[in-house]
Amino acid sequence: MRDIVLPPEAPRSPMEEETPSPEDEDVIGCLPRLFAPAHKDEVEGILAQLCPLCVPGKEHDLERAFERYQKLLDLYQEQPSLLDRSISSLLSTLLSYVDLPKTDKTKLNRQSSVAMSFAYHLTKVRGHKVMARQLPHSVQYLAPLISCLEAYDRSESDRPEKSMLLLWLTIVAKNPFDLRKFDGAASEGATLRRIFDVAMPYLEAAWSRTHYYAALLLAECLARQDGHILLPTTSERIINVIEDTVAEVEKTGNTNGTPSSSSSSPSPPSSAVRVSMQMADRIIGPIILLLAIMKKVDRCHLQQYVARIEQTVKRFFPLHPSDHSLGKKCLVKTVQRLALITLRPRLAKWRYTRGKRRLEENLRAVTGEENGDSPRNGASSRIGKKRKAGEEMDEDEEEGVENIQMVAWVIDCLLRALADPDTEVRWSAAKGVGRIAARLPKDFAAQVVENVLATKFHRLAGNSSWHGGCLCLAELSRRGCLLPSLLPRAFTIVKQALFFQEPTGRFALGVNVRDAACYIVWAWARAYEASELASHVEEIAASLMCVALFDREVQIRRAASAAFQENVGRQRTFPDGIALITLADYFAVGNRKRCFSQLAYEVSAFPKYTRHLIDHLIVEKTELALLKVPNLDG
Repeated sequence: MRDIVLPPEAPRSPMEEETPSPEDEDVIGCLPRLFAPAHKDEVEGILAQLCPLCVPGKEHDLERAFERYQKLLDLYQEQPSLLDRSISSLLSTLLSYVDLPKTDKTKLNRQSSVAMSFAYHLTKVRGHKVMARQLPHSVQYLAPLISCLEAYDRSESDRPEKSMLLLWLTIVAKNPFDLRKFDGAASEGATLRRIFDVAMPYLEAAWSRTHYYAALLLAECLARQDGHILLPTTSERIINVIEDTVAEVEKTGNTNGTPSSSSSSPSPPSSAVRVSMQMADRIIGPIILLLAIMKKVDRCHLQQYVARIEQTVKRFFPLHPSDHSLGKKCLVKTVQRLALITLRPRLAKWRYTRGKRRLEENLRAVTGEENGDSPRNGASSRIGKKRKAGEEMDEDEEEGVENIQMVAWVIDCLLRALADPDTEVRWSAAKGVGRIAARLPKDFAAQVVENVLATKFHRLAGNSSWHGGCLCLAELSRRGCLLPSLLPRAFTIVKQALFFQEPTGRFALGVNVRDAACYIVWAWARAYEASELASHVEEIAASLMCVALFDREVQIRRAASAAFQENVGRQRTFPDGIALITLADYFAVGNRKRCFSQLAYEVSAFPKYTRHLIDHLIVEKTELALLKVPNLDG
């Protein structure tokens, strides 16, 4: 198998830093900067000694080795891409212990089960998408994997083994070979039916992580040319399970999903079915399979089911704030994918398009300007011509939207979900609004953007509404749906969001809002030309620097520093940008005491930031300014 080397991801927000222990070396602020050689050698040593630990009587030693293996890999959950260079060798070592049974319906032996458990944790840390590409995908594994899975039931036991076998079978079944060659002369389609018989029961059991792998396997099979024949029966089966569950709830007259006698006062009347914990256990599996199908199968095969799916999921909307969080997230994803299936799969040409999207082109532009060349030469001028051509084609593009009522209903559901109490629901809704707006006609998309700007950031809107609105603005900006004419209005909102606090008792909410505001500024650096942001550059730079130095949360200070660095690299217009990103970099702002007592003084030496820092301390940090700085804890 060839190695897969992915580019390193941007640093993510870690927790407050702690004093590293000797065994956690090379970890700064709980965030590793590389796969430490000591950690790599220890992990490889554990895997090399795995075979002797699988014998009877070594259970305690095996448990200790697995705990140490988990602890070492968990250090890299914030930046799992650091493991990419070693994943191939680690997985090869683990698979060398796996012996797939050669007889029908036989479970894995002890050594193979242990190796699968170790591989499952590696998959949990790095993600199944990367791990699936590293698994062997030869056709010879198809029959042994199906036979082995047939030996397991759908109980919660042996979950790591079953999950890894399902994931392995997914990548094998994705190969473009004809499954009918494995059917034999007895019955056509036997292999495909065996896969469905193996995977479908997992989706009918109580919720577990195995649902994802089973749904992914089934969706990949249905996306195959020889799997389309099972799409009608599978879709009907999914919808029937959801409808039967809803009908059972409605028959009891208890749409809120809780026993009627458990509350002395009646719940507010609502026509929507509540997604309780019990209902979620029954419908999440089918909905996750439905989501996988809508993502993997070509839209031309799915359009005939849109009306039926819409009619089924409409019963759950509007979502109730106290509904099951994962159930709400799945339903939000379902409605947005319904709209994406209905809309034509092409991006609207009215969207804002930036010329230089790569740092390499930025550097070339700087060199060209120093040599006296026009900054609009080369790639930028070509993009400019494309943008003008897009403006001329706006009239041709306004052909209308098919099933406009359904799309409008979906957008309304997503806009409501932006204020949901659960972060994962708001995040999913924000991405859905951005994806759909990028395919809408200009007038329709303008109404969506206007709704977000007008309703999510008013004075009485709470923490959840501000956070969902900021995430949505960032997604709209990334996709070019927030046109430059709206930037002054959006900047006023972002400036408030960077310092947002909602007092609640003895503490204040708003950490997630400030983090999302930094995400917006980061997205602007990538989405817009420097000329579009020129009138706001100084205020953006000063606001980000105040947040990077004085915010109480380490993850917000680092998010602001990362957004500042992104703008310096891509916009090239931040005042004193190079000097400041070397002074207040991602790791320097991790220590709160250092920010107040050292970095703030050094940054104040730059005249364009001095007044802003002083005003921020006086207005926002008065209590900290009253002789409390020397007593701040790092």
